[in-house]
Amino acid sequence: MVNMNILNPWWEGKEFIKDDRTLREYEEKTYRWEPVLLKTLDLAPNSIYTLRGPRQVGKTTLIKLLIKKLLLNVNEKAIFFWNCDELVDFRELAVILREYLEFSKAHNIKEKYIFLDEIARVKDWQRAIKALKDSGELDSCSLLVTGSHTLDIKYGVE
Repeated sequence: MVNMNILNPWWEGKEFIKDDRTLREYEEKTYRWEPVLLKTLDLAPNSIYTLRGPRQVGKTTLIKLLIKKLLLNVNEKAIFFWNCDELVDFRELAVILREYLEFSKAHNIKEKYIFLDEIARVKDWQRAIKALKDSGELDSCSLLVTGSHTLDIKYGVE
């Protein structure tokens, strides 16, 4: 069993979002940009979104800003973030996602927001997402995946 709290400190209380390293670094910058997607992206249930782009352009920062915004109106345990850098393949990804889905069920969370950062590092990641979507396990979930390997994400989504 994986300790999901490490990457989701807001589960201990919404105020713990301030401890997030990415957001602290963002707040310390002299010039801060506010991504257009922060205002326009509608994280509708039963949706899968992909965000692709080169490294260090702000994909993770956007996710953390979205999480901070969601925390204003959503149960903190309804928001799940995972950095996929250390996952090897789709099986490990499926295990992590199912653990979170069981966790959310135990906490009676209906609508869920799942953010998977750097998904392109996970071999055959789309197999896990497709299997969970086809089985209905991702019903009532809004899923946003990011990746730096543009072609892998593009073809994986297809």
